[in-house]
Formats: sequence, structure tokens, C-alpha cells
Amino acid sequence: MQILYFIIFAILPSFLWLVFFLREDPRPEPKKTIIKVFFYGVLSAMPVIIIGILAGIIMRSMGLNDYIITLVGVVFVAATTEEIAKYFALKYSALKSSECDEPPDIMIYAITAALGFAAFENILFLLPNEEVLLASPHMYIKNMFTESAIRFASGTFLHALTSGIVGYFVAISMMTTKHRKKIVAIGLFLAMLLHGLYNLSIIAGKENESLFVIAPTILIMLFIVIFYCFSKTRKMASICKLEK
Repeated sequence: MQILYFIIFAILPSFLWLVFFLREDPRPEPKKTIIKVFFYGVLSAMPVIIIGILAGIIMRSMGLNDYIITLVGVVFVAATTEEIAKYFALKYSALKSSECDEPPDIMIYAITAALGFAAFENILFLLPNEEVLLASPHMYIKNMFTESAIRFASGTFLHALTSGIVGYFVAISMMTTKHRKKIVAIGLFLAMLLHGLYNLSIIAGKENESLFVIAPTILIMLFIVIFYCFSKTRKMASICKLEK
């Protein structure tokens, strides 16, 4: 029973945000395609974990202290690899699909892939320690609920928003025959920058609590921007054929 609760609370943040953002699509996407993209997002977390582990090993072999390793790993390595991984999940699961024929679709699929990634990440973050496992069922559920709620309002939300930005720039790139890769690269760079700044604010906030305000500020601003981007994509022409 505890395993069931664990799975539910790990996936719940992604599920709730997915339901929320799917409402932004004027013409809902097929459930099978959404599931496929979500699953690709889950798979995209695997190489990110491996790269993160290897990066940590390399930095330790260089004699760097734990704080520097954490700083570089979370702010640079994680932010970069995670955004790239989510983009490729989008690219190979949806961009060539006949279902992806309107600009808002690209943002929806980008967010869906991100939430699949976040679901797997949540499983790692919410893995209970021995103390929690030995606690009473009531304490176990309370702890899982609390951790899930935190992930819902922080990491999972961030993944959806930054990938939404990438999805918007991909949609813009489809409207032109020139500089497509450059436009996508700009979107990825912005996502990495905001992701890294968010992570940095969390780390810095542990040293100076006043800096914690930066993280929610980034989330709120991104949330507003994403809805602006959705409104812009709805005014774009439909995409008859996506050229990759």
C-alpha cells in the first residue's frame, strides 16, 4: 500500500499541471499522443541522471569541494542537460506527428514532455528514507503529501514553464524558413538561463533567506509569460507541414 501511495504522490504534481495546461489547447490533442509524449519525457530523464553522476565523479576527481560540485551540478549541468533532454523528447515524440499541426500544439507537447520528465524526477526526490518507511501509515501519507505539494509548486511547475518557453520558440521557428535552428537555440538558452537562475536562488537562499524570494518571482513571471505566449500562438497560422 505504501508503494501505491508513493507512486500516486510522485505522479500527481505532473498530472495536475498537465490537466491545467491542456485546457489552453483550443482543439484538444489525442490522448494516445499525449501519453506518448509524456512517456518520452520520462525516458529523457535517464541520460540526464547518467550525465549528472558522471559530472559529479569528474569534479570530485578534480578535488573540488562539495559546495562547488553542488553549485556547478545544479546550476549549470542540471539546467543545461534537463532543458536539452526535454527538447529532444518533444522533437522525437511530437514534432513530426500529423497531430502537431497548430502552433499551440507545440507548446502543449513541450509542456507534456516536461511533465513526464518531472514525474520521473519526482520519484527520485520523493523516495522515502528508512525513518519514513518505518513510520505509521498516517505519518507516511502526511510526509508524501507535503513533499508532493512542494514539488507541485516548485520543480514540476518550473519544468512545465521553461519547456513552454522552448515550445513557443519552436512554434515561431516553424513560421519561417530561415534561422530555424537559431530561433530554437535562443529558446533553449532562455530556458537554461531561467532554470539555472532558479536553481541558484534555491542554493543561495540556504545561505541568505531573503534570496528565496527570487525563485517564486521567476515562477510567477514565467507563468504570466507562458499565457502571453499561448495567446500569441493562437493567432499564428496553422502549420500544414512541419519540416525538421
